[in-house]
Amino acid sequence: MVVFYIVRHGITELNEKGRLQGQIDSPLTNNGYKDAFYLAKKLERNKFDAIFSSDLGRAFITAHIIADKLKLTNKLFKAKQFREIDFGDLTAKYREEVKSEYNKIKDNCDIIAPNGESYSDVKKRVIKNLFLLSKKGYKKVLIVTHSGCIRSIMSEA
Repeated sequence: MVVFYIVRHGITELNEKGRLQGQIDSPLTNNGYKDAFYLAKKLERNKFDAIFSSDLGRAFITAHIIADKLKLTNKLFKAKQFREIDFGDLTAKYREEVKSEYNKIKDNCDIIAPNGESYSDVKKRVIKNLFLLSKKGYKKVLIVTHSGCIRSIMSEA
């Protein structure tokens, strides 16, 4: 049986500005880098068979910092399936500006973001990929992803 450790990327500039990122990228802030190094230190004692990361920069940079610290850069893989929800037309908008639409999407997993996707869509692709990884013979895997993906996984538990 595989054990998954699932973590979120470090904080980004758009996070700090209160904007929805979705599938666009924003650089990690200084605190985001500190978070990644702190997490790497906390995970040092674990023996991961592999690290899978969203292919979006903020997650992959976080994953790379961890992989480097754990001497696992050769076992670090990008996985598009662990991308954040596509907020479509709401992408890069201030949360306050689209609060009503955002809350509807967040509160009802079947509501699709305009020209984007729903949390149900995210859940399907994330859970499917976790299931596929569980069949690969790994014992312990680290997943570096986004809050929407983590929310999707937790809703399955």
